[in-house]
Amino acid sequence: MGLIDVGSRLAGLMFIWGTIQQLFPQILRKRINSFWNRLENYLYPYVQIAIDEFSNGKSNEIYRLVDAYLCTKSIDNGAKYLKAEKPDNCKSFTVVLDEGEEISDVFEGARVSWRSYRETFDENSQGRKSQPIEKKSYTITFNEQHREIVTGEY
Repeated sequence: MGLIDVGSRLAGLMFIWGTIQQLFPQILRKRINSFWNRLENYLYPYVQIAIDEFSNGKSNEIYRLVDAYLCTKSIDNGAKYLKAEKPDNCKSFTVVLDEGEEISDVFEGARVSWRSYRETFDENSQGRKSQPIEKKSYTITFNEQHREIVTGEY
């Protein structure tokens, strides 16, 4: 089954779902919605958590800790796209994941995937040109069954 077939079938399901929402009573729609959510969780049982460099205008300590952790993992796991940086307050440089690079890690049987993101904005909110603003983040993806291990211990 090709990607076009999958897309076509998903479009058909979405059309059917729209029709169901208009024709069936509220209680039946709730049951169908519940079934749909279970089916979706079965087909894509992954959780993603985004960790931004800044949160509420302040430096995010979790981002810095993840950054430091992934510096060691990226070299050990054979990541192909790395970048060397030298923070202002350090004498030596660090090696970090480049934009879009992904590495895997395993913790107590839970396989997780880390991906780095970097977005650059050229304009401020008033639409005027200003210094480019860079937004960095990491996303961790893992199976729902390992949620407690990842969020609690990892």
